[in-house]
Amino acid sequence: MAKRKEDADRLLSHRERKKQTVKTKGKFSKREKKTDKPPVEAPYVPPRLKRLAKGLPEKTVDIFEGMTLLELSKRTGESVAVLQSILINVGETFSSEFDTISVDVAELLAMVR
Repeated sequence: MAKRKEDADRLLSHRERKKQTVKTKGKFSKREKKTDKPPVEAPYVPPRLKRLAKGLPEKTVDIFEGMTLLELSKRTGESVAVLQSILINVGETFSSEFDTISVDVAELLAMVR
């Protein structure tokens, strides 16, 4: 005798019962997304470059015409990023650390550092 699947009186196997059950909750539940607000109200403000108080004695730096920002950073001991931030704050323009800077700008950077 062949068994029919439509027969309501017969017992279901373990696999068939598992297929019929619907999972309502899993291990992880999904959160509702709130799209009406941005995640942060305030605009992004990059962190300021912090300089450590070194307390080193004054250092004499030789400045000459045709000096690059990279060479000045090597002579002063400051990083190129710190010197570039000083240049931006002063209002000077530069395109890269390999371009030459004027003597006046080099003196200003050496004094401020």
